[in-house]
Amino acid sequence: DLRNGGTSTFWVDEDSLSYYAQADFRVPLFIGELRGNAGLRRAETKVDSRGRSPSGRPVQNENEYNDTLPSMNLVWELNDKLMLRFAAAKVMARPQMTALQPGVTDFSVPVGDQGAAAAFDGSNARITLGNTKLKPFRATNLDFNVEWYFARDAILSVAVFHKEIESFPQIVLREGKLSEIFNADQVANLRLAFDGLTDVSSDSRRAYIDADLPFQVRQFNDAPGGTLSGFEIAYQQNFTFLPGFLKNFGIQANYTKIDSELEYILDPARNLTGTAPFLGASPEAFNATLFYEAPKWSARVSTAYRAEYQTTYPLASGGCDPGACDSPLINDFLGSSETLNVDASATYKLTDNVTLTLEALNLTDQADERWAYQADPVVASYGSTGRQYFVGARFVF
Repeated sequence: DLRNGGTSTFWVDEDSLSYYAQADFRVPLFIGELRGNAGLRRAETKVDSRGRSPSGRPVQNENEYNDTLPSMNLVWELNDKLMLRFAAAKVMARPQMTALQPGVTDFSVPVGDQGAAAAFDGSNARITLGNTKLKPFRATNLDFNVEWYFARDAILSVAVFHKEIESFPQIVLREGKLSEIFNADQVANLRLAFDGLTDVSSDSRRAYIDADLPFQVRQFNDAPGGTLSGFEIAYQQNFTFLPGFLKNFGIQANYTKIDSELEYILDPARNLTGTAPFLGASPEAFNATLFYEAPKWSARVSTAYRAEYQTTYPLASGGCDPGACDSPLINDFLGSSETLNVDASATYKLTDNVTLTLEALNLTDQADERWAYQADPVVASYGSTGRQYFVGARFVF
């Protein structure tokens, strides 16, 4: 209830109406059989966002957008060992509710020396804005997969994928004055949060606003998008063709290669963007597990490799070069170094009710190292759990 809530209370009403049409089919081909489906989804979205300004005045924003989302899935079974899959779809994911708040969602004004504006350094001046007009994540996905079941309990598959990302919400930090963000009435409304208060801190905050000094502005914006392409090779097999105890062994392995290029917003005030990889996506990754399964014994050794990847870009987005203001643009990366982890585990079924367990984690003593500045990296953080060993028992009643 906004009538009884404080300035941090907000309300977002999202009405979604969707229409679906789908056709399933199965037809014989000159080799094998083709089956699949094709469909269309029409999604209509209306957003009504309400809240209160820092001075307690009600604010309201609205947004409306429509999406037409076709999709198709095909499976071609050439025979009982070889299968081809193809999928194409337009997809959409709505922004998170907290990003759709109206107006100012956080407002912090620094306190200077007895209200003197010249004594401020601006380091604690920040303002967070909601964005009810935020667009959803939109992309077109293409996937092609070949599956070869070359033996019993065995598969070898190769998948190729391409994603055309049209837009995605991105948090942007920049430096700006209130006069550059709001009109005079809106600035006066923000000042009302401290009007009527006679303490030194409130006098100081009013002086900061009246001097039109800079704030660090945080807001979700619509980034232009980009592309993500790659392939994956997967192999899995139980070694049932081997003699004796060797038939209880098996393997699972996969390798992924990704090439991505997205356009990120660096400074919305200057319409400045920069190109960088998809954050959080390693260009290369490999996983493999060797396992042993018997009636009483089971064991497995797993290895996971991940190439270094970027986690943040830019390091800081602002309206000036480093050293020229309190919130500069630092057009560089924060990332994670490559990792190689090896884990092992084993179980022994002592009785029908009791199982003994042994687990060893991080046998490579892999640390979590984060770096900043791609051309000349420096360590931003470092953490290590070391090797870990666990012995336990499971009881079933």
